[in-house]
Amino acid sequence: LNTPEEQSMGSETFAERERAKDKKRNEDFEKEFQNLKRIRHPHIIDLYGTTVLHELDTGCYRRLLVMELAACSLRDVLRNPSRMAPMSSSLMWAQEVASGLSFLHSRGLIHFDIKPANIVLDMSGHAKICDLGVARPTSVTSPSSLTFTNSARVGTPSYMAPELLRGGVARITNSIDVYSFGILLWEVLHRESPHPRKWTIPVLFKAVALKGFRPEVE
Repeated sequence: LNTPEEQSMGSETFAERERAKDKKRNEDFEKEFQNLKRIRHPHIIDLYGTTVLHELDTGCYRRLLVMELAACSLRDVLRNPSRMAPMSSSLMWAQEVASGLSFLHSRGLIHFDIKPANIVLDMSGHAKICDLGVARPTSVTSPSSLTFTNSARVGTPSYMAPELLRGGVARITNSIDVYSFGILLWEVLHRESPHPRKWTIPVLFKAVALKGFRPEVE
């Protein structure tokens, strides 16, 4: 059994970790709020405002973004065989995501996490980019902080560009999002990832970041 002193130290460490998590969540919330507040585009999710939710069971207060209602995500469509969309819809979604992404880039923002889960379909079936919590201005991107070891903070490994996985690049550019969009486009057209399902994250890192893996195009 742990001594009272060890238990106290463990409790303090846990509390510090929780405070760090809360700080990170607040930073991501504020970042997404500021990003969405200055962005208005037909293919980027609309922000209506913010609100505070009081959780009765915990007594905690949570800040929430109030955004337009979406029917589902693009990931929902791709993973549901009963929702097979015609090629015309797939091409429309790809074009709409490209349009929204181009607008973000024109405003000096890199999204950093383009993937089907972060594309929603509105009530009319049109695609909109969401989740700008890790988006960053191109002027302040720091390569040293954007590496594979902390990829959970800046993107999703299977959609990350090779240079971002490797780290240590001189400058982060819009090409990070363009690569992710290419993976998304492949999934929209093929209904599957260009990476084999059996790949673990270390295998993906070795194949994509170190060996420059590219799927075969028939």
